[in-house]
Amino acid sequence: MKKFLKWFLSPKSDIVLFMIVLLLCCVAGNRFYKRFDMTASKAFSLSEASIQTVSNLYEPLTVHVFFSDDLTSPYNTTYQYIKDLLAEYEREGNENFNVVYYDMDKDENQSEAQKYGISQVQIQDVSETKVDMKLAWMGLVLTYGDSIVPLNGITSPYGFEYNLTTKMIKMVSAQDNLAGLSSGETIKITFYGAEKFNRVIPGYNQLDGFVKSAVNELNRKNQNCLEYSYVLPKEDEKSLLVEKYGIQEIGFSDGSSEVFGLVAEYGTRFRHIFLKIDTSKGFPIISGADSISASIEEALLGFVSNNLQVGYLKGHGEPSLSDEEGKSLNIVRNMADIYEFKEIDLKESEIPSNISLLFINGPKNTFSEAELYKIDQFLMQGGNILFLADSYELGGNQYQPQAVKLNTGLIEQFEKYGIKINKDRLYDSGCYEARDRYGRQTKLYEAPVISKDNMDQKNVISKNLGFVILLNASTLDVSRAREKGLDVSVLARSSSKAWTLSDNLQFSPSVYEPGESDMSSFDLAVLVGGKFNSAFDGPVNAAESKEMSADDHIEKAVQYGNIFVVGTSQIAADNMFDVSCNEPVAMFLRNAIDYLNGNGSLCEMRTKGADFSTLNIDEERDAKKISTVKYACQIGAPLAIALTGLLMLWVRISKKRKIHLMYNPDDKREFIGEGAKKAEEVAGAKDGE
Repeated sequence: MKKFLKWFLSPKSDIVLFMIVLLLCCVAGNRFYKRFDMTASKAFSLSEASIQTVSNLYEPLTVHVFFSDDLTSPYNTTYQYIKDLLAEYEREGNENFNVVYYDMDKDENQSEAQKYGISQVQIQDVSETKVDMKLAWMGLVLTYGDSIVPLNGITSPYGFEYNLTTKMIKMVSAQDNLAGLSSGETIKITFYGAEKFNRVIPGYNQLDGFVKSAVNELNRKNQNCLEYSYVLPKEDEKSLLVEKYGIQEIGFSDGSSEVFGLVAEYGTRFRHIFLKIDTSKGFPIISGADSISASIEEALLGFVSNNLQVGYLKGHGEPSLSDEEGKSLNIVRNMADIYEFKEIDLKESEIPSNISLLFINGPKNTFSEAELYKIDQFLMQGGNILFLADSYELGGNQYQPQAVKLNTGLIEQFEKYGIKINKDRLYDSGCYEARDRYGRQTKLYEAPVISKDNMDQKNVISKNLGFVILLNASTLDVSRAREKGLDVSVLARSSSKAWTLSDNLQFSPSVYEPGESDMSSFDLAVLVGGKFNSAFDGPVNAAESKEMSADDHIEKAVQYGNIFVVGTSQIAADNMFDVSCNEPVAMFLRNAIDYLNGNGSLCEMRTKGADFSTLNIDEERDAKKISTVKYACQIGAPLAIALTGLLMLWVRISKKRKIHLMYNPDDKREFIGEGAKKAEEVAGAKDGE
């Protein structure tokens, strides 16, 4: 022991101790690490949606990796990127996330890949002497429960994380309705009622047991994430509950009142479950009890971040989702990776409680007051609305186009929320230029190209997008929304060389530019959020019974909601929205749908590795800047390198002189100038001594 301590304290042990400390540091670094991603789009970091998906798995999810090892550039770089990103998934995932790599030189692994639906892809094999074509394995397979999803032919890292995470989200959500909840969290289901209802509503005394039974049945399918309670509010609590949740307030003929409603609550968010007292027939009945289980399940889906349904309004001249004329098919095809569009006809049904987003796509016909009221109350409950608003309907033909103003009632209603949609048409000098087969260019003034400088780069909807084209757009005015104290973000505005026309609309190529004094910049796409005030003073077509009256009108929104408005529906047409969603215009609309549906973290993930930046140059205005940059690159850069080299040479010579003067001042042969003078002075001083 003494010998060991002596060795341990002696310098002989230093190298061994150093190796041990280095090994421990490596082990600690593998467990506790910090990475810094300096890219603007965070291309090498996992997004929040990816982390949440793999960290909250209830069942095993496995990624099977079928990649050849002998890949050449650039495919070997793609494979390395995929391995690095999968390592990040493993670090962030819980014990149910696994990655398995297969040696594709083995026949049994090749057979396994083929069983999963993975096939070889043809790639270029570039060597020093020749270029050949060869077959390689480049695919992944996701397995979760009974679901199997192959990702074949992954030859580029672009969009890999987005594709992988969205596939995971859809697989998990298909088997687990509450997959978006964090581990250990619960959703509270609260039934607010009163004993007084037993005397006036037939069957009310059985309603509590009926709701409790439905909740228990859903609990067995959802990891016991639900907590149910039946509450009889006190007198001083009733008005607070009506204000907080917007539930029904039931007034009786004797002047008393009670509250009634079923609410699902998760954290700070809540949703109404359709269960209400209906007095429209002159006597009270309970509506929604026969479908209470489905209504509760719909409400639960609205809480998870990966809500898969989007409400699509129909019945007013909107493009049908099954339209074969190419007006909205690309939206359905592209968003099928996550979302399911559910068509809603307000003439026949209510807006389901699981719908977070109502998509209104360029309606042409007038809405009834009852339909407008349903949209209003959806917003008052904290719903989100995406409105592609057309103030004109274009008709005629290509030789004599015509524009007719629309009167749907929606434009007037949205003005009450603080968003004015002007019945005009925008023209912009900074527009798309069409080129014919002879190379001649024609400006399409009604197709403004919104540059990055005119887009909100702080909002995830428009962030990382270099431009969008908003064809046939009307202008927007959100000054009233700002006065109301709502949160306003102008996502896209025209250039400063734009103008509008309200009558006698012109069409390319007959459009002419007015003077600069008549030009300005206009808002074209906005996002307004907050607790909106209702556009109605009270419920529409309300009826009362003799014994009681039901008031479920919400005057002010009980939850934060968002309205996204663009002054044109053309961005949703197939000629603008490409099915692969690779163009900025399609990404802009897709990002808006993700953001409003609670999946905002997908927006930045979608644009990782993509560069849509554009260089906008006006040769007349920027002539001096162009010349400066040109000569700076041609002359300035080489000159800077040469000066840097001379500076470094001077530093080295000066350093060498100082060293010689310090250690060998008598040797004058290697010095000139000041160095020689100093050496002579030192030598003379010594001779004088």
